[in-house]
Amino acid sequence: FVDWQNLDFHLKPGSPAIDAGDIAFGPTEDFEGDSRPCEGGADVGADEYCESVGDWTTFVPSIDTQIVYISDSLGSDATCAAYLASGISDSFNPTSQIPCKTISQAKAIYDALPNNEPHWLLFKAGDTWNGQSLGLWGKSGRSADEPAIVASYDTTTTIQPKIITGPTSTFSGAMSSAGASFLIFADLHVESSYSGDDGNGERAFRWIPSGTSESWIFEGMHFENFQSAFVIGSSQAPWIGQISDLTLRNNVIEGSGGENAVYITGVNGLKLFEGNIFYDNGYTAGHTNGNYRGKHVYLDNENGYGVDGHTIFRNNIFVDAAAIAFQSRPGGDITNNYVEDHGIGISVGKHDQNQSWPRVNALIENNVVLHLTDSEDQNLGYGIFAENGDITIRKNIVAYFDGAVPLSGRPLHFNEDVYHWNNPENPFFNDPNSHTVGDITQNTIYSVPGKIRYGNGAYPFPDPEQITKTNNFFNGFATGFPTIFVYPT
Repeated sequence: FVDWQNLDFHLKPGSPAIDAGDIAFGPTEDFEGDSRPCEGGADVGADEYCESVGDWTTFVPSIDTQIVYISDSLGSDATCAAYLASGISDSFNPTSQIPCKTISQAKAIYDALPNNEPHWLLFKAGDTWNGQSLGLWGKSGRSADEPAIVASYDTTTTIQPKIITGPTSTFSGAMSSAGASFLIFADLHVESSYSGDDGNGERAFRWIPSGTSESWIFEGMHFENFQSAFVIGSSQAPWIGQISDLTLRNNVIEGSGGENAVYITGVNGLKLFEGNIFYDNGYTAGHTNGNYRGKHVYLDNENGYGVDGHTIFRNNIFVDAAAIAFQSRPGGDITNNYVEDHGIGISVGKHDQNQSWPRVNALIENNVVLHLTDSEDQNLGYGIFAENGDITIRKNIVAYFDGAVPLSGRPLHFNEDVYHWNNPENPFFNDPNSHTVGDITQNTIYSVPGKIRYGNGAYPFPDPEQITKTNNFFNGFATGFPTIFVYPT
């Protein structure tokens, strides 16, 4: 505990009580009202520990860390070198160390350092590099506690180093990785000089390793004007074990066009999206067709959909994506997010077209979802969209439908795919534990004209009563959502 002698029974990092409980035998909230589980499994005791909520990573060099500095304004490619951090009084404010001028020279020196060691590559704050990029990345840190770091230096200014990339013959965007582990990117502004809104732009970070790769953190970054900011996934089956543990924290991602701003598939372990701002992503110039309507975040396969409880979206702001704010096929814990101006606000689960995916688990709590819209070619306007899962939706606000089609907006939409209920070849056929079930409680729905919708087109929802509805506030009235809309009619 933090201080049991003074009756502070909050759990501290590393406590054996973390993830050691069983949610089946405890409440879904701790004594302070925090969700249980917060991440991973439930904790033992009254307090649910949430690691580094809203925190920033503190960078401390190891005894053998070497640092390569880069400065467009002060650097010299002829005399720059790697410097041992233990010989520098302040690693982020060097005095006599000579930085490189170009990214290519600094990267060449960095690449010559031993692999699997905690070396740093630091860009001078306030400087700008045009038409340059990091290229192919293959360096790993030593461990999660001693990572390799790419970040900024010079604390006398708050202006981030800015890298303006351009099309090259060897890769797209800022960086492409064939595989690396224990790596942190922080406090850089990366912008594409070539707009991606025609569907042919660059990708800022492309991480598609052919071997095991784990523990990447992107923190305090600013991505602008790429076709996609992230494309992350295994290059070949089996996906399991190839990539694990990804954190996106306190980043700004804006202006991605033609694709999803973040696309991730086949990543196991922790996937934490925390404190990020997503704005104006997914639009393709000249197209209104649904195939050209992207999302802020699209989280796809996780070894055939994960039920590991390690997918977390919390404290993010999602504003103005062409289609969906974020879509998490594996479900996860989705809490304390602000979502505005989308066709669909929050989407979890997936159509079971391969006839093999089990249901997913999702907690959707304390989110604000505003201003749902439809489009000329897509009947959208859904606040929360859930398919084939065990879903808990509580204490959310879903309000205001801005579409042109009367009564087409739906605050909540639940699908149970046809393969689950009407195909004996499906291993989950007639398995009541594979059907969409859930609990809707203490939500506020306001100024959304449609009703709750169960099913889609020819695919009926077998039993709407599988989803309980209590203590909700619907369009000005306390109700258990008695009005529903069930397909087929």
